[in-house]
Amino acid sequence: MADFLHTSEKILEAITVHADLFKDLPVSPKDFAAQIDAYRTAFNSEAHAGRTGELHNTRKALEESLRLNGQYVNDVAKGDEAILEKSGYPMEKSHTKYGPLPPLQKAVFKNGAVSGSIEFDLEAMDGCFGYLISSTLANSAEADPRRWQTDWHSTHRGMLKGFERGKEYKFAVAAVGASAEVEWLIVGSALFVN
Repeated sequence: MADFLHTSEKILEAITVHADLFKDLPVSPKDFAAQIDAYRTAFNSEAHAGRTGELHNTRKALEESLRLNGQYVNDVAKGDEAILEKSGYPMEKSHTKYGPLPPLQKAVFKNGAVSGSIEFDLEAMDGCFGYLISSTLANSAEADPRRWQTDWHSTHRGMLKGFERGKEYKFAVAAVGASAEVEWLIVGSALFVN
């Protein structure tokens, strides 16, 4: 608890001191400070009264705020280590990659169990917050996957629905990390939907 609380307080202090760099944080320093206080209070209460539910809930809320603000810091810094250090986030423990993630190496699409559905299995990638899956008819002249029908998925396996039976589709996939930029993998073979 002490490490987690100390790190959170260090980040709060840094983003407050460097407010000019981090103007539009998703969780404001004021709200972040309130979450730290709530966590500290829950920890002290839990130590004396065994109230673990409140401790768990306040920690989860604080972890989510750290994650959201960390994504914002990465977007602002764009890989600049000087800015990242000013954020107070411990760089040696960072699990978030700076900039775009590399293109996926594996993407498998096959007909799903439900008519008009497609099942997908993508490469699981560290530092990834989710996956973009774009699809269009195989004979489409549009080459840019950003202009195709795009779906967001938080997991690397799942199902897509709403495909027209008897049509052939092509796919492109991208892993989304700390950057808004993505590297697309265009899947080599089209799939005829049953």
